[in-house]
Amino acid sequence: AAVYARHVKILLEEYSCSNNGVPFLDVDELDNLENLSYAVSCSQRFLLLLTDRVFSRPWCAIEIAAAHQRKVPMIVAQLNDDRALCDTHSLRAVIEAFGPTDRMVFSQNGVSQEQLEQAYLFVGALVPCRLPLNDAGSTRIQACLQFILSKDFTNNSRNDKQDASLCASIIFDSNDDVDCSIAQVCSTLLRRRDVDTIICNSEAVRRNIRGDESMLHVGLVLISKGLTADPYALGSITMMQREKGAHL
Repeated sequence: AAVYARHVKILLEEYSCSNNGVPFLDVDELDNLENLSYAVSCSQRFLLLLTDRVFSRPWCAIEIAAAHQRKVPMIVAQLNDDRALCDTHSLRAVIEAFGPTDRMVFSQNGVSQEQLEQAYLFVGALVPCRLPLNDAGSTRIQACLQFILSKDFTNNSRNDKQDASLCASIIFDSNDDVDCSIAQVCSTLLRRRDVDTIICNSEAVRRNIRGDESMLHVGLVLISKGLTADPYALGSITMMQREKGAHL
């Protein structure tokens, strides 16, 4: 979940402009948990990523309740093909499962069980947008981000290629959603430093992995358990090894 959240924040940074403010990610403020409710109340929008444990985490619950109480516009996003249980029975069961320590934290932050239940049921009734983080193609991701930001940013992305002297092919297990997010985060961070990038996740990309001959071409391999079982990854590594002047 942490990787997905970081990926979404970077995407929002790429596509939002100055008048949309700065994306706030709660895990960046773990040293100031008491300020989370205030940060939420000052937000223009509240984006909830529907991961499998988001409703069962006490501080996430406090943020959800704060957004609901302060009427911050809320958007829920379904990540990739994952589906969090948002039906009334499941949400009430999660609330009942919070222990005494959790309830004390809720009370200290001004959240009652009734307020939490109202907030959870409100979220459960929202229609989620689908955010396909495992899709390296930007069109579907842009559509969801446009909905989140309520803005047409087709020509506002910072993802445009720069005049680069270095090209990096990012090779990873394309069957693993977390690896897909990590690869795209790496790609974005490299492009910010004027490094051209190729995300190797399909046969078409693998066949055209060779970069501009005037550029230094390097391969960034994300090692994971499933890497050796991914034909796209293995094919990309082979192509890199055959390419003269390329570095892995």
